[in-house]
Amino acid sequence: MCGVVSQARVMDRRAPRRAPPRSALHGTVRTGDSSAVTREMAHGSAWRVRAIGAAFGLGASALVASVVLAATRPGTVSSIATRTVFARACHQDPARSFAWNGEPFCICHRCFGIYAGLAVGALAVALFPRLPLDAGSRRFWLAALLPMLAHVVLLHLWPPADLVVLRVGTGAIFGLWGGLASSLALGHAATSGASSSPRITPTLSTSSR
Repeated sequence: MCGVVSQARVMDRRAPRRAPPRSALHGTVRTGDSSAVTREMAHGSAWRVRAIGAAFGLGASALVASVVLAATRPGTVSSIATRTVFARACHQDPARSFAWNGEPFCICHRCFGIYAGLAVGALAVALFPRLPLDAGSRRFWLAALLPMLAHVVLLHLWPPADLVVLRVGTGAIFGLWGGLASSLALGHAATSGASSSPRITPTLSTSSR
């Protein structure tokens, strides 16, 4: 009996041991790391979207602030430059614009609503980067644009509908969705670009040669 046991031990020592699977960089494969990698990618994705939303929102907020500041300092170089820049995108009708101490803003009510909505939408993405919204949805874009178009048509049919609240509100709806969709789209694009080149972390193998 002892001879059989000794022979079995000798055969076990002589039997070749299978080496653990190695990666392309001679590192052992650890299946337990997949969930950690997934969590790390999700965390990085959220922070990229958050950063882009914050940058977009602060930029749009700076535009709104520059409009208000230009009205508070009429005749200055900065005020004239701001009014000249926005003249390419807005009719700047004083009768259809907010005013500061009698000085009209360099954008109309509707444009003011659009820029303010852009700022709010982008900052909302910075606070909530995982909003379940389809930035490329044509239905959402059409739904955001439709109130503004409907109001413009209504003005020709019923002039009393030319109210400040409707001009600002319809512009704000479109701007809000524009800020949300643009920030999410840019954030997801940055995330896709970062994840297209996966990182391989080599690990030291303890197996003897």
